[in-house]
Amino acid sequence: MNQKVWFLIIFLAAAACSSNGVKGNKMGDCEHGGYQSVFPISDSAKLKSWLDHNKGRYLRLPVVVEFQDEYRLGLKKAFIGGDISQLSDDSLLLDLDDTQMGTSIIDTLKDLCPVGKNSCAVWIDGMWGRTVELPSELAVPGDTRHPFAVSAYPVLVEEKDLSALSIMSSEK
Repeated sequence: MNQKVWFLIIFLAAAACSSNGVKGNKMGDCEHGGYQSVFPISDSAKLKSWLDHNKGRYLRLPVVVEFQDEYRLGLKKAFIGGDISQLSDDSLLLDLDDTQMGTSIIDTLKDLCPVGKNSCAVWIDGMWGRTVELPSELAVPGDTRHPFAVSAYPVLVEEKDLSALSIMSSEK
């Protein structure tokens, strides 16, 4: 692509953020600008069904990430929610697919989450499912995590948003 086309793409993305009255500080981050609540996260069974029926839709999920240890070199768990205390047997565990990203999701998360905390809640943009579907023979037996294709850098969930978390979408 030539420079004029790239300029137009970047200009339109910036215009989309600013037209919502919201400042974005990273590519793909318009905070909540342009996003609206589309489904509550309170009922995991209904949420799983809704997500399965909306594969390919661009979503913003509230995700709790828990690191394996204090060195933050790997994730122990990632699930849809707002706080580690919400983890239960019916929580939707996620396999964060960072294939589309220029850097590892773990590198971004360890820098984003507050120092001294082993978990934090972040908004993660992407699509339900994998970027590239794997053949069934490559599936890990017993893995109950659901793939989510991450397409933008995460943003911390603010304290004021924790009481009414839901799945967000820029599509109606």
